[in-house]
Amino acid sequence: MTDAKVIHEIPIYAMKKEELHRKYAKLASTYRAEYSHSDKETVNALIALASYPQRLWEYNHLVGFIQISATCQDILFDVFLPTPPRKRYIWRSGKKIFFHNVSANGTHFYVNEKTPNSNIQTRVAEMLSGVIKEHIPTRYYVDTVAFDNTNPVLDYRKIMDNA
Repeated sequence: MTDAKVIHEIPIYAMKKEELHRKYAKLASTYRAEYSHSDKETVNALIALASYPQRLWEYNHLVGFIQISATCQDILFDVFLPTPPRKRYIWRSGKKIFFHNVSANGTHFYVNEKTPNSNIQTRVAEMLSGVIKEHIPTRYYVDTVAFDNTNPVLDYRKIMDNA
């Protein structure tokens, strides 16, 4: 393994935040119908207990991540997904999911010493888009918000020079 510097770790979720909210609303509706004879406070407490911590979005529904790193001359993309692959994701499951590097072929590119930083930024964004299309199941949601905010201002050239 090379001494690559990790630049980005992009989370892959089983579903979008809105889908999780929809599933939670459906669960809450089912509980309210089933316990309609109970007082509202008790039903809300049951719903809260039945859906915690799965109803929380941040990092509770990860099914993988994409790691972008740099050496002195290459930008590398590693894709980590569940092992064994999941055909169906159950949002209320407490079962642990383990990730492994899927060794996605062709997920790196060479950068020569004269390549301007703006070209590297563009190429990284294009390569990430290709990695998502080629290696991430369409049922998953890749959260690129942090990447989209930092990529245009990140000095890849400086990171690579220090690698």
